[in-house]
Amino acid sequence: MDPGMTDVFYRKWRPSSLSEIMGQTHVTTILHRAMSINHIAHAYLFCGPRGTGKTSTARILAKALNCTSPKNGEPDNQCDLCQSINEGTAMDLIEIDAASNRSIDGIREISEKIHFSPAIGKFKIYIIDEVHMLTEPAFNALLKTLEEPPSHAIFILATTEIHKVPATIISRCQRFDFRRITIDQIVEKLSSICEFEKIDASTEALRLIARHSNGGMRDAENLLEQLSVAFENNVSEESVRNFIGISEDKSTLELTSYILSGSVSEGLKAIHNIATSGEDMRMLKNSLLDFLRATMHLKVTSKSSLGYNEEIEAQLSSLADKTSMDQIIHSLKIFSNADVGSDGGTPLGLELAIVESAVAESSIKINSETPLISTPKPVVSNPINQQKSPTTTSKPKNVTTSKSLKPDSEILENPKTNSEFDQPTPVTVNNENQNPTNDTAPIKDLAKILRHEGKKFKLGGLLHSCKGYEINNDKITFKFAHRSNMERMQEELSDSRISKTFSDAIESLWKQNLSIELALINETGEKNSVIGRQTSPLVRQLETMGARVVSTKEKMEETYDES
Repeated sequence: MDPGMTDVFYRKWRPSSLSEIMGQTHVTTILHRAMSINHIAHAYLFCGPRGTGKTSTARILAKALNCTSPKNGEPDNQCDLCQSINEGTAMDLIEIDAASNRSIDGIREISEKIHFSPAIGKFKIYIIDEVHMLTEPAFNALLKTLEEPPSHAIFILATTEIHKVPATIISRCQRFDFRRITIDQIVEKLSSICEFEKIDASTEALRLIARHSNGGMRDAENLLEQLSVAFENNVSEESVRNFIGISEDKSTLELTSYILSGSVSEGLKAIHNIATSGEDMRMLKNSLLDFLRATMHLKVTSKSSLGYNEEIEAQLSSLADKTSMDQIIHSLKIFSNADVGSDGGTPLGLELAIVESAVAESSIKINSETPLISTPKPVVSNPINQQKSPTTTSKPKNVTTSKSLKPDSEILENPKTNSEFDQPTPVTVNNENQNPTNDTAPIKDLAKILRHEGKKFKLGGLLHSCKGYEINNDKITFKFAHRSNMERMQEELSDSRISKTFSDAIESLWKQNLSIELALINETGEKNSVIGRQTSPLVRQLETMGARVVSTKEKMEETYDES
């Protein structure tokens, strides 16, 4: 190396023994024990996020294997072999970057040379970094060599994307999963570096660096080095924020409170002020998600353990106490999908997210007492339904369907799968004591509340196509002019959770517990004779095989003409 150059922090402070590896005790303990008893495998696979110590551990393992005087499974870092590996001049350590040597030719070259004995040490060690980048032919060429290498050869594979490594490769290695390093462990390592390098850095600044590094020690060390150069070894929390381009915790916390309270105007002003100050919107989005996530943690536990100081955690805890879990989860989902652009320059994505979050809040409030997983109320089924398979465990709450009776011409389309056999119970409409209305204002209010509910189709959009409703005693009937919209609504209400949410919304608007019926009306707006959609599993199974209903009797008895 040029005498005028200096090692960057992450190379200068690279661990030299297993005991110095931070945050990977579950890996180093096993390797240390294996080295102590001389129980050595022919192939190792290190996988995990970047900057967590995979390559450093591989080099330490290589030193321990070839060290002339190891101490309790650790390399002494004093012998010529250890020194040559530290300096990168060891002949018996071959490091290959699979990202740039990913073809089959490179693997063939290894297979040809692997049979030559080590030059100095006991073992010839191959470290293949980013092994997931190898091509499929290269993996196939590696299989035989990896399975039965010479006794003097040891492979150490490292990857950040284990899902891209073939199972045949994984099964031939001893696998070790590296975890993200905790904030406290990163702060501990950065503090020791600052002490040695004479860097004056506050604890808050180091914690902010650790939070921003996302569990990677290398990223944290690189950022600390940049900050020490930029601010002449005087690193404060404010300087870190200015350098990274993130707002203060106070302003982000304020914006988080606006999001969870539904204060759209104040939230939009806050986003505008932060955007005009030049902050990267990607950083702001990440900060908001971190705060919302911490709020979710504090809703169920007493401590977030996400690296915030006590003052911030106290404010987040207070915010969590005033907010429902449903509200927090909805906000997390909406902001995690917010599009801030590839350059992070436009605040539009976050502005849309805060408006959408506020609109969704009105839907959440009516279900504030409803658990995330609710148990549907039982309904009385007709005689056919009582013969259902015992595997059926739940039904939607009091949902029934009515249609115009057209048995001779109707051909059932889109047959349902077995999982949809539990359909609403058919009923006959009683024309006495009915309270019909074509006023769609309550339906629009209901659609606004339920705009985000629904699996395949949104209930809000389906309710907008509703032509009116009528209430008869303890039953409310929604009238549809198009059969497709009614069947879509029926399909959504077959889900017990959605049916429960729909019923609760109706109860909040009409102040009474009403069972639900769907009806198909004719051109004059009148409802014809009513028949519910068939619920027999046998009927639905026959429909999936191409059968069609040719006649329908009052007791739900059907005959089929297979076509």
